[in-house]
Amino acid sequence: MTLRTYTNAGEQTLKGYELAYQQAFNFLPAPWNGLGALASYTHINPFNSMPWITNAGKTINVNSVPKYAYSTTVYYEQGPWAARLSYNYKDKSLHPDSPRNLGDDLIRWRAGRGYLDANISYKINDNLEFRIDALNLSNTLAYDYFEDASGKYGSGKKTRMDYAKYDGRTIKFGIRGKL
Repeated sequence: MTLRTYTNAGEQTLKGYELAYQQAFNFLPAPWNGLGALASYTHINPFNSMPWITNAGKTINVNSVPKYAYSTTVYYEQGPWAARLSYNYKDKSLHPDSPRNLGDDLIRWRAGRGYLDANISYKINDNLEFRIDALNLSNTLAYDYFEDASGKYGSGKKTRMDYAKYDGRTIKFGIRGKL
């Protein structure tokens, strides 16, 4: 019987940067003065002081750390009403269960993916708010694949494996309150 388990690696340091911008368009005439936008971009160097090197000698990313991610949001807030539309994207990342001891053609990647979400809320008073949240409006397909499929088990092209799923759209109705 073979027993496998996870073990923690030593401390690692990742370097990167984040850029963010937010703008309320309150200088516009009513009713447009409730509009606003925000955006952010994060870049991480996924290689670190403890690189993962495959048996074939290829240096690969730290598990589950995308090279970049970004998000954009447009919103409207006027009186008791608020609405937001957001798009969030994360680049591909090494699958958390991908072993590093295999050849390059057997390294499993989680594909980059983006999600479009929206919400609308109505504030009854300072302590009570009704809201509707719509998640994954784009019905994004999530899948894993083998990127360098040129070895013994590959054809030289990016190939999808049999794991793929649609998370589906989710609509939630809620009440938010505070004491």
